[in-house]
Amino acid sequence: MGLHWCIITTPHVLFIAHTLSEQLKKFGWEVEIRLECPDVFNHDYYIVLCAQMFDKLPPGEKRIIYQLEQSTSSRWFSDRYFSDMNNSFAVLDYSLTNIEFLSKNGISFPHVYYLPIGASNNYADHSDRDKSIDILFYGDFKSCPRRQKMLEIAEERFVVTRIDSLFSNDIKELIQSSRVVLNIHYYEDAQLEMPRIQECLSLGVPVVSESTADQDDYAKLDGAVTFFECGNENAMISAISTVLADWQTSAGATQRAAAFWEDRFSFMFSRFLIGTGILPTDALDHIPALEVSEDATIALSLPETTDRRRMFDRETRQPAMQVFDGMRRRPGWIGCGMSYKYLCRSARAAGVTKLTILEDDALLNPDHFERLSIIESYLQENKGAWDVFSGVIAHLHDEARIVDVEHYRGMDFIWLDKMTSTVFNIYSDVSMDWIARWNQNDHHVESNAIDRYLENANLRVIVTDPFLVGHREELHSTLWGFQNTQYRDMIAESQSRLRTLKNEWLARNGRARLRL
Repeated sequence: MGLHWCIITTPHVLFIAHTLSEQLKKFGWEVEIRLECPDVFNHDYYIVLCAQMFDKLPPGEKRIIYQLEQSTSSRWFSDRYFSDMNNSFAVLDYSLTNIEFLSKNGISFPHVYYLPIGASNNYADHSDRDKSIDILFYGDFKSCPRRQKMLEIAEERFVVTRIDSLFSNDIKELIQSSRVVLNIHYYEDAQLEMPRIQECLSLGVPVVSESTADQDDYAKLDGAVTFFECGNENAMISAISTVLADWQTSAGATQRAAAFWEDRFSFMFSRFLIGTGILPTDALDHIPALEVSEDATIALSLPETTDRRRMFDRETRQPAMQVFDGMRRRPGWIGCGMSYKYLCRSARAAGVTKLTILEDDALLNPDHFERLSIIESYLQENKGAWDVFSGVIAHLHDEARIVDVEHYRGMDFIWLDKMTSTVFNIYSDVSMDWIARWNQNDHHVESNAIDRYLENANLRVIVTDPFLVGHREELHSTLWGFQNTQYRDMIAESQSRLRTLKNEWLARNGRARLRL
């Protein structure tokens, strides 16, 4: 049965309401956008943008609040606003910095969903516009001295059009008539103004913006957004000059950025709908594949668990790693399995034959990359003979059997017929195909949790002694709801038992085969 949605918004974020409506209509649902709350709440669900601006709100069980304020300013975060969010069906937020702030104020995972603001290639009418405006600034500048100062400096060199309190089609028309939009923060320590930036990109107009501490949270903006050091007047003039000199090239980059952010928004919104149960788990099979390359390393992480994500970013993440915002569904192990299914299905659709997936609580040892280089070489020499390389085994099955032991470049490689762990694994085409067939509708955790599913597959497993990676004990398990310290004894026991089995195998078969 089709759902009926209502999006309640203030005029200045109508663009975001448009992107949400566009996504909801993809599922055949009816959508109404309103600038005030209806008198009777007879829709199935309500998404409220800038909920703190409305005196009356829909009932909590039907209400989804899309939190759009910047947590760097506390002026909107009243007790009532916190209460309204806490008593809503769910809370969306566009910023990881905001999600950290909300968590400290009692609104946290699993109630909160990360939904970075997206773009829309259908927002513009794509008709030719006379670029009558060189530089456009729109937003509140009258009550902001720092904006006024920066604009006055820009106006000494360029023709700048300032606009305040203009919305909807009126501001769209002006943006499309501009060569460049200038973005200056209201607060010096502001977060990146993604609503403004995405609206401009959707209209094909490049942006020159002050930098922010959180700008690295937003990918694929290069060329479409030119950043300059916050508060640096000379850098602002230089950035504007550069973009104006070749604004058509920058405008081309906006199209690529808008396409990326439209796809990302679509995925993250579907992720939210599946996570809350509004969409069934089978909707996973209709989400377009992720772009995955051969030999890619993908880090699986839930952005809403900000402590884990920030620790991963700080201590583990490497430039070549691709971070994937994991699927969500209750119970958590279903969402985890859906993540692996989606990643492996995407990889196989791209013809990828080897894929590394690590979870954000994997602990890389100081010699990790030196050992990993040897492991990669060994796997290449044995291509076609193995299905999974396991970086660590959390629980070694009682019936696990060692098939072979080989010594290669100073490391012991143990071949097994069973493994249980997904903390850090390298998958072949065979194991990826197996995972891609995982059934998200099978709720038997003992056999269908993704690590048990792999254990029951009789795959050809390779593991090193000692294990390649460890497991961060200080973090909280998002799947099972306990501290990771409970894994410590399990992993230590598995390592000890594996070594015992290895020594028994060597006693029966002589020393390990030596490969030079």
